[in-house]
Amino acid sequence: MKHSPAYRLATTILHGFDEYRARFKEITADASRRFHEAAWRETQQASAERDQSL
Repeated sequence: MKHSPAYRLATTILHGFDEYRARFKEITADASRRFHEAAWRETQQASAERDQSL
């Protein structure tokens, strides 16, 4: 079954958003540890990675 261009576009956008959210969660999952250990350099690096993934 052939899908419409709008459907394919929506699927592409959704896939990209899902990848972005997975990466964002991966980067931020360790935030609590970085904060409690005062790992400020790592915190800055994680923040930069999140910004670059936009």
